[in-house]
Amino acid sequence: MELVTAPRIICLGEGMVEERVAPDGTLTAHYGGDTLNTAIPLARLDCDVAYATALG
Repeated sequence: MELVTAPRIICLGEGMVEERVAPDGTLTAHYGGDTLNTAIPLARLDCDVAYATALG
């Protein structure tokens, strides 16, 4: 029987950092963006995921 491997998944896009203000006035950083929100769960499922982006 031949072993079938899953293809590598490459997510292209930009990750974003959002700062949220808590009721007590402290700031917390949260990460998001549609491609990042796709790449993270796939990586948690042990998929072979890469994330490609650019820094300006």
